[in-house]
Amino acid sequence: DGEPPHGLPSGSAMVDEAGLMLLHVLALEGHASAAQWLIDEAGAEVDATAAKSGMTALHFAALKGKAAGGSPSEAATSGYVSSSPCHAPHQATMASLLLHRGASAMASDAHGWAPLHAAARSGHADVCSTLLGALSPEQLNATGPSGETALHRAAYWGHEGVVSLLVQAGADTAATDASGRRPYEVACQGGEAWEALPRLLRYLEPPKQRTQRKELHAAASLEEKN
Repeated sequence: DGEPPHGLPSGSAMVDEAGLMLLHVLALEGHASAAQWLIDEAGAEVDATAAKSGMTALHFAALKGKAAGGSPSEAATSGYVSSSPCHAPHQATMASLLLHRGASAMASDAHGWAPLHAAARSGHADVCSTLLGALSPEQLNATGPSGETALHRAAYWGHEGVVSLLVQAGADTAATDASGRRPYEVACQGGEAWEALPRLLRYLEPPKQRTQRKELHAAASLEEKN
């Protein structure tokens, strides 16, 4: 009927004090139905960027992590906002909507991060899975401002589910950042999930090191039998 959903302002390009447009706020909060109306009926530009961060709605859909808290203004300045786990399905639905409405899965924010980098940072396996469906194998290994791939970011912050998903999708475990570090070498350095380190290293260890470990394990087993 062309009327905005209840409680939604009619201006699609409204910008708040943090430089976020209305679509950015809706994407951040996972309000897919309202966002769909804003795009389809009010003509909101799906890849419009936030004034300060340069992030698109798809970046914002990927931002929220696992801990409680956060605000739109925090997202605009820090590039990361946390949320409760119940937000995850809403964020994946939002990401899917935006992609179907033509959002670029490779849009770069002001710092050079793509939406997959944002999802890897926040630990959103569901959003990562949605984004992977829109990316080629080469795009999966796209790098950020210091040469980090999405796998570097997920490994750094200890997000085991995202690391597993990216490795299974074909992410390059041998990719090096601008400092020459592989994902294996930055695992859990963000200090948020040290308990996941042993499992992450198994996903991330270089093929040569994996082969050596298996050979040592086989030799040890043989010694025990003898």
